[in-house]
Amino acid sequence: MSDKGYRYSEIYPSVLLARFGNLDNAQDGLNFKTENCNFIQVAEFGYPAGHVMRAHRHIERTPPEKFRTEEVLLVWKGAVLCTIYELNGKRRIDRILRAGDYVIVHEGGVSYEVMENNTIMMEVKTGPFTNSEEDRVLL
Repeated sequence: MSDKGYRYSEIYPSVLLARFGNLDNAQDGLNFKTENCNFIQVAEFGYPAGHVMRAHRHIERTPPEKFRTEEVLLVWKGAVLCTIYELNGKRRIDRILRAGDYVIVHEGGVSYEVMENNTIMMEVKTGPFTNSEEDRVLL
């Protein structure tokens, strides 16, 4: 499935490490880029002028027993080197992200290096966040 931006583990082939995408490739309508079982839900929206998304709020639910932080990094401007790591910490993929590119990090490790001055990016994670020691382990 690499043609769709999916990057699976070489060690555990059923484990999704990350998914890459670009907003320039967004299709018409609502298109989820994650599965219902993922901890983070990501969708691309492609609607014409005048389309209305009804007002809503999300209801409180009991979280699953097992939980992992997943994140999305979206590059607005500039360039970022994104490196995805295997579950054992081995470097797996290097990809330069530019304006409109994003990565959804599922079970893989990740590092980012800013490649151009004035780069602007946004990171979105599942929460709640308590502190770095409870949220991650350095590779």
